[in-house]
Amino acid sequence: MIFINKLLQEDKSIWRIDEIRVFILALFSVAAIFLVPIIIPDYSPVYCTVLVALLILYYGVIYNKLFQILVIARYKFNVFKFIGSVGSIVYITLLVHFTGGAASFFKFLFIMECFLSGLVLRAKGVYAVATLAWIFYGAAVVLDYFGWVPGILSPAQHDQFYGDYKNLAIDLGTYLVLPYISASIGYLIQRLWLRTPSTDELKKEIKKIEEEGSRASFEEALEGAENLSDLKKKLFKHIKEALLIEEFFSFAVIKTETTAAGSFEKIAKIIRSSLRGGDAVIRFEGRFYLIFVASAIERALIIMDRIMDKISHLSINGEQRTLSVEAGAGMAVFPDNFSDMDVPSIREKPELVDILMERASDALTVAESTGKNRIICYNDTEYTKHKKSEQE
Repeated sequence: MIFINKLLQEDKSIWRIDEIRVFILALFSVAAIFLVPIIIPDYSPVYCTVLVALLILYYGVIYNKLFQILVIARYKFNVFKFIGSVGSIVYITLLVHFTGGAASFFKFLFIMECFLSGLVLRAKGVYAVATLAWIFYGAAVVLDYFGWVPGILSPAQHDQFYGDYKNLAIDLGTYLVLPYISASIGYLIQRLWLRTPSTDELKKEIKKIEEEGSRASFEEALEGAENLSDLKKKLFKHIKEALLIEEFFSFAVIKTETTAAGSFEKIAKIIRSSLRGGDAVIRFEGRFYLIFVASAIERALIIMDRIMDKISHLSINGEQRTLSVEAGAGMAVFPDNFSDMDVPSIREKPELVDILMERASDALTVAESTGKNRIICYNDTEYTKHKKSEQE
């Protein structure tokens, strides 16, 4: 597997689970090449060999492409995780079918996948995967039972494993219940241990911020700038500190559409609480400028997605009604978005701040023109597509 580099520190467990998933699938797929011929005479190991090749192709090439399309270009991290689980279900279905169907020892991998999905997905996704596991397994068994798809069992073996309706019904019933149980256990562990925030928890966290909001604590939580010159000086200071730690960092600007009293204070706390200790955020004229230290675009985008998610659930009490907060965000990455420049010559010069602000603001303009609560990165697929349509 070609693993994606520069992963988000806070979501490290998700990628470890991916590694565990691939290791287990690869281990049992290779084991099937040697074990199944012992159980099923005249079995050709070609089936499992092809499946191993498909596994390498999926996680070595397709999985990375999905990451680029769903996370980098469209910021759909939860969709990406769900598709990864569904891909594993499809693979396990093929492995089970080509190792004996209902007689296959490897059908327990459905239970394993539901458990792993429970560790990383939201509740709806977890039980959707469990449902798909039963549907795919049931379909494979039924199709094999009626001979509607070519199987690997001889007629005698087929009668032995499928001849008793009662045993077949028990098997299907068992694999209806077990995926939901294992998925529930995995999701429970996620909630208690991995602590992936739910929508309700986001709302509770925002409510807590609203209740505790005060001007004094806001000023402690967020650095401000008196004017544009002061803003650039402070940004340049943080950028130099970031470059002492690592040769790359991500830069973002968030603009909100509400001017209700107290809104910026609450948004500032949301942003500050979402960042690591070394990251920086500065407020100036209704905008928030963020610097993600030692962060490639993968980590920065997911953190930004969390921030925008919290902001979208934030409500500000106006004079006569409750105002929902809308925001847009633009991002630029150093040095990835500077391929058109001599990076060493501007690396430690104040001009770097001007270029970052210009490119992030340009991406912000695209974000605002393409929808609400959007995040656009300078020179990514959607940015380039929008600019091209403007020129036409």
